Amino acid sequence: MENISDALKIAFATIVFMIGISILFSLVASIKQTADEVLLYSDKTNFYIWESGTGKSGKIVQEKEVIASLYEKNESVEEIHIFKDNKEIYPDDSIYSIAEFINRELCEGNTYLEQIVEINPGQFIYASDGTRIRVTGGATKLQKIYIKQ
Repeated sequence: MENISDALKIAFATIVFMIGISILFSLVASIKQTADEVLLYSDKTNFYIWESGTGKSGKIVQEKEVIASLYEKNESVEEIHIFKDNKEIYPDDSIYSIAEFINRELCEGNTYLEQIVEINPGQFIYASDGTRIRVTGGATKLQKIYIKQ
């Protein structure tokens, strides 16, 4: 009789231990999910809307913003394209300098639709949770497109 009571005590202790382990794993999973959501909402870059360049969305800018973009081109901006009457006028092989281009094309006071396209060079793989992981190098670049309105 004593062996049976000891066996029941061991079985009860095993069940309580298993329930405790289950609660612990559930709690850790819940904490991880909460931490991931807090991290997502605290990073403001997750809510940037990048244009694909094919739609009509973007912002309307004056010629002075276009001129500033031409002079402020840096390592984060890969390319700048300017379209006028469905024809690309910048970059153009016949233009010798930015100043000459501005004097010839950007002195009329027109407005332009500015679209920004994100360029991700390199190769990517996707993790099981959908996360995109960059395998080969290359910094993210921007391409600015201006379309005369």
